[in-house]
Amino acid sequence: MVETITIDDYTTLQLSEYNGTYSLVEGYIGKDGNFYPKTCMRVFKKDTPEKKAPVSIKCGEKEHIIGLAYWILEQFEKDKMQQQERQPGDDDF
Repeated sequence: MVETITIDDYTTLQLSEYNGTYSLVEGYIGKDGNFYPKTCMRVFKKDTPEKKAPVSIKCGEKEHIIGLAYWILEQFEKDKMQQQERQPGDDDF
């Protein structure tokens, strides 16, 4: 499974799966239409040299990423409800 969503002209997120573990990988869509991951240098094990790796968020198994999606949606719904509860002029003295 490889799905992407474009955030803006310079950022695309790819939902990728490897051995049952899902990750969100940051990258961009090239002029050729292909996805290219953005990379960074990171240390994987103590006392080893840095290696180039894709900028990503490991989300875990399918159930975890589904839970993450619901959690994110819930956070935005809470924020929306709080904004609706505030009426214009509430901060006026």
